Amino acid sequence: MSTGEQGRSAPQPIAPAKFWLKSALVILVVGILLAWIWMPSRPEEPVYQGKTLSEWLKIYITTDVNPEEFNKAGAAVRKIGTNGIPTLLRMIRRSDSNFKKQLKALAEKQDYFTFEFEDPEFTRALAFWGFVILRDEAIIAVPELITLVKHPVGDDGRTDAIAALGTIGPSARDAVPSLMAIAGDPKDPDRWQAFSSLIEIRSSLESVVPVLVRASREPDENVRRNAVIFLSKIGRAAQLAAPALIAALSDPSIRVRETATNALRRIDPAAAAAAGVK
Repeated sequence: MSTGEQGRSAPQPIAPAKFWLKSALVILVVGILLAWIWMPSRPEEPVYQGKTLSEWLKIYITTDVNPEEFNKAGAAVRKIGTNGIPTLLRMIRRSDSNFKKQLKALAEKQDYFTFEFEDPEFTRALAFWGFVILRDEAIIAVPELITLVKHPVGDDGRTDAIAALGTIGPSARDAVPSLMAIAGDPKDPDRWQAFSSLIEIRSSLESVVPVLVRASREPDENVRRNAVIFLSKIGRAAQLAAPALIAALSDPSIRVRETATNALRRIDPAAAAAAGVK
């Protein structure tokens, strides 16, 4: 063996204890980081009979809850009333940043820690049902909901805000221009939700009907049928749509023809009889 080879020292293996200690420290640091980032903030919520607003809403939308608990939860939310509006608005805006989404994916790849992540979509659904329960009592939320409605397509909370405005009813009439802009855009995925809310608000229906009439003539069969369905929901206030519905009786699609038949009977019985609809 040469002198050089004799002088060269062999690499020292890492002692098992040191290796496991380093691994444990890395895992601990990653776990603490994820826990710190993902630990849900708990802003104060209104409380009634020992439960927060969101806890009552979870009971309300649970499918296997008994009717007594369901009614009790609805009554509790109504008891909280407008004191819960700031919480509902915060919930309906709930979303995760891309950074948090990436951290969630990272957390799901490891087996050392278990994390329970808040589902933003579920939180927004809870908020929507809160507005369903409060209805026109939630009028003070209308300006903030309109702001959310004006967000770009695909933004978290936009669809839920559109739906929430419909539950408030006529008291949400200030939202009509924003909802009309969405309903009139064939490319907007929230178009039909906007139509639904406009009909529930029952304001400026004379402006909604022509937009639906135009939609009843579009190339897509599903769009035509949806337009007729929404005209039917408007009822007698949509009598100006009678000529378009009579034309739809000859639509190539049997589904559209059947829907138009029922809609015409409901909207304008005299026009239906004159058109031979029995």
